[in-house]
Amino acid sequence: MSLSHHTALLQDGRCPECAESLTARALFGRGPCKRCGADPAAYGTTDAAARFEGRARHTTWIVALVAGLAELLVGWIPLADVVVALGIALWIRLAILRPAVAMMSPGRRLVTRGTARVLVGALLAALLVVSQLVTFLGPLGLPIKALLGAAEVGLAAMLVTRYVASQVEREAAGKPVEGAEIGLLVAMVLLLLGTAFAATFAVVSVLGAIQEFFGGVP
Repeated sequence: MSLSHHTALLQDGRCPECAESLTARALFGRGPCKRCGADPAAYGTTDAAARFEGRARHTTWIVALVAGLAELLVGWIPLADVVVALGIALWIRLAILRPAVAMMSPGRRLVTRGTARVLVGALLAALLVVSQLVTFLGPLGLPIKALLGAAEVGLAAMLVTRYVASQVEREAAGKPVEGAEIGLLVAMVLLLLGTAFAATFAVVSVLGAIQEFFGGVP
């Protein structure tokens, strides 16, 4: 087997000797292959972190364009935004999150997956709220919804890509998961729950006030 083939396997996240998938520790040269015991570091280093970020950024612009077109085509259908948002969330999970966490240790994988999911959920929830408000503009709201949809989806994908790429880089450098990362995840969850509670309380209060007003009208 040629040296170039060994290197190609390593760049693909596989053991240069047995071609089995490497653990995060072995992939970044901090341990042997669990299958055959080969030392991947003897064949060079992997640029998995940089390759992941470049590939994810390239496809981010494509999904933003698709999201904008979808909003433009189906934006007039009630709650069609929900379908678009679910499709975008699935794409981010499969194209960005899953291949990245596969390169991480269990602890970092858990923190990264949780933080990314909360971030995506919050951004897509904001997209749904804003897009539904825009429907009150009538036909003029369709192009605005398309632009907002593309912008928010692009923002969500870029933020998740940047965050996940930084986590892959930390994994490559052998840095442990810090308390601040866990604290950020907990804070985001609490903020999201608090926002949902406040929004629900506001809607119930407004509906109660409307009911009381019309109930008092003779």
